[in-house]
Amino acid sequence: MYDKIPPPRLIIFSYNLCLGSNRYLFNISVCILKQLLKISMNYLNFEPMKSMILVTFLSVGMAIKLQAQNKADAIIGNWINEKKDSKFQIYQQGNKYYGKILWGKGTENRDLKNPDTKLRNREVIGLVILNDFVFDGDDTWEKGTIYDPREGKTYACKITQKNQDQINVRGFVGISMFGRTETWTRIK
Repeated sequence: MYDKIPPPRLIIFSYNLCLGSNRYLFNISVCILKQLLKISMNYLNFEPMKSMILVTFLSVGMAIKLQAQNKADAIIGNWINEKKDSKFQIYQQGNKYYGKILWGKGTENRDLKNPDTKLRNREVIGLVILNDFVFDGDDTWEKGTIYDPREGKTYACKITQKNQDQINVRGFVGISMFGRTETWTRIK
């Protein structure tokens, strides 16, 4: 009887907001919520209205968590710098974000200006230059560093999302005010 109760419209709305067009994930979530509704009514002896309220609160909480994770992963992908002479891949490893060089037009294909002489022989293509970025819960990834192989220097860095297809990468020394920002565009 209770497995035929459709989830409240609020649940469907919150999951559509969160998951967008990912119907597969949405359908799995609805099945889980139906089971929660059935359990709350059968085993916890909740009345139908209390059960729907419980499931609604759980679903909104799950939707917020999923939406935050989707927002954190917004920088994952391939990017090109504003000079259009380098391409980068940003990826997640554990709870942190990193970026490596995929392609570049520079004359040097080795990391010749690295202050560590043992590293000067490594290839620039494939070199991880963005390290240890943490999502701050808004539109910024911070507490990371960026390595510039053209100068052989590492700077503190933060990445801010301008829109879905553009990010600002700001390298700086000390505080963010003393630095340089470059806009990268997503490669589709």
